[in-house]
Amino acid sequence: MFVVEHLETRRDKVLPPMFSALRFKTKIAAVAIILTLVTFIGAAFLVQNQRMTDTRYRAFISSDDRGTIILARISDKLNALLYASHLLTDQAQSPFVGEVVTRFQKDMRGTRDLFNEVTKVDPRVVPTLAPLMARYDDFEQQLNSLVAALNKGDVARMRTIMQASDQDGVHIAIDLGALTGRRITQVEADSQTLAASAAASVRNCVIGLVVIQLLILVATLIMSQRTIVTPLLWVRDRMLGIAQGSLDGPVPCLDRGDEVGDMAKALRTMQSGLQQAKTLAAEQAAEREIIAKERAENAERVARELEEESRAVESIRKGLAAASEGNLVYRIEATLPQRLQVMKTDFNDSFERLNQTFGVIQQSVMAIGSGTGEISVASNDMARRTEQQAASIEQSSAASSVW
Repeated sequence: MFVVEHLETRRDKVLPPMFSALRFKTKIAAVAIILTLVTFIGAAFLVQNQRMTDTRYRAFISSDDRGTIILARISDKLNALLYASHLLTDQAQSPFVGEVVTRFQKDMRGTRDLFNEVTKVDPRVVPTLAPLMARYDDFEQQLNSLVAALNKGDVARMRTIMQASDQDGVHIAIDLGALTGRRITQVEADSQTLAASAAASVRNCVIGLVVIQLLILVATLIMSQRTIVTPLLWVRDRMLGIAQGSLDGPVPCLDRGDEVGDMAKALRTMQSGLQQAKTLAAEQAAEREIIAKERAENAERVARELEEESRAVESIRKGLAAASEGNLVYRIEATLPQRLQVMKTDFNDSFERLNQTFGVIQQSVMAIGSGTGEISVASNDMARRTEQQAASIEQSSAASSVW
């Protein structure tokens, strides 16, 4: 009883009532729904993470990459301005110098616009780019002085300005190129960092999703173990006990509302039926024992009666054998049971009367024999007389025929 109560207490702790009332298909559907929801949530999180990565990448393209491109264009513009300053100096007397001046001034405005644009696209470069912009302002003034000397036709001054501007422009181009190189290196590092961050985010999301699904599976296995497998094992143990003949133990899981509870209720019904059958079998066995005892007693009684009847029949046979030999004084002397005592008395009385009857018959026969002798003598005498009379008649007939 202590073990049974311990199992009942342990079962109450292991099985929450909510899970005990759910059917198996409901539990399976709940697990499938949970896994589906987790998968959808993970997919939504991946999509959201991808969108955030796209946003960050677009911001990176919009600032870092675009700023680097603008810096490269500024370097190209500076090289173009240096080339144009040499071209203006060499072709100061050319009739097509006006077009060169127009293009030269347009490149200067474009370079200025690019400087302004890069500071707007990526404000982080302003501290680094400010000294270069100040130096570019001086360089731009030198180029304007070159154009002014061109307009005056002062080629010598143009060459002096060109030499000074070349030196300043080359230094600006070199520093800008170095800045662009560092910028490209930083962009590549940032790009790799962004890619690594995106990959790590996706990887972490996938790992998190897998871990959550594994946790759900583990929880499902634990729930299945506690709400399905363990109760089934309890019911199985009770079934094995019933199969081994133990019909008095309690059936577990009767209060459950799932298939295990249905099995337990069916098992209880079966156990009750087996208990009734066992009780009925015990009663029948007792009845059969009583019947067997009665049969044995009856057989013993019948055997005893047969033996007594055999003695009676043997006594009667001996009496009849004696009667067949003419011994009518035979009497049954053997001790017979009370129920055959009447037959013994009747047999002895019958032989007594038969003996008396035969005595009377013997006397009558003797008397008849005596009378029969006398009748025989008279008959012989009458026959002789009859023959004599017949002979006389025959003689008389013969004599008559002669006459």
